[in-house]
Amino acid sequence: MGSPVCFIIGYGPGVSHGIAQAFAAEGFQLALLSRHPDTHRELVDGLVAGGVRARAFAADASQSTSIETAIALASSTMGVPEVLIYNASALRQGALGSVTSAELLADFGVIVGGALTAANAVLPGMKERGHGAVMFTGSYWGEVPTPAFAATSIAKAALHQLARILALDLQDSGVRSFLLIIKGLVNRETTDNPKQIGDAFLNAYQRPIASGPNEIIFETQPQP
Repeated sequence: MGSPVCFIIGYGPGVSHGIAQAFAAEGFQLALLSRHPDTHRELVDGLVAGGVRARAFAADASQSTSIETAIALASSTMGVPEVLIYNASALRQGALGSVTSAELLADFGVIVGGALTAANAVLPGMKERGHGAVMFTGSYWGEVPTPAFAATSIAKAALHQLARILALDLQDSGVRSFLLIIKGLVNRETTDNPKQIGDAFLNAYQRPIASGPNEIIFETQPQP
């Protein structure tokens, strides 16, 4: 049996690179999906230079067909993933009165629609195998909304419910759904928060089935 495979959707510097490093350190192969893979070529090359089997794939999280095509290609190239981590998001500043319905739906397409599409694309293979994990990056704004980021708060709340419903649907299947809720701001200029968040995802995945909650709140440290 080869090394397990982790798919990360929404790959780039910051949180998703911290997740990639955490899973790579545990022997995972990495399929790194992003809208513009060439933008992150240096990061991917750095992983490969460190002995990680990592490959970048193009996937636009706002387009279901793009996600499905990329996951199919990554699966045929690297195998059915053991872990899927959905980290794609949209950040839109603006109070509710300044947000149009088209903007809200666009954010839903990335944050919620893309997450559902990605999960549905990998779950049949995971269920057939009898194990695996689908993991989502949430935000505390989805629990306690921030009016200044109204659209993001609404979409993240929907993502949290998607993860919770999926966890119920997957009971007794051997496949698990996890939601990691980030509370606070992530400083992408340092490695601390991304590394700690990556470790939190890995630790959740490594828990025995039925051990510990399916939801984790990760509180970032205030930046000086």
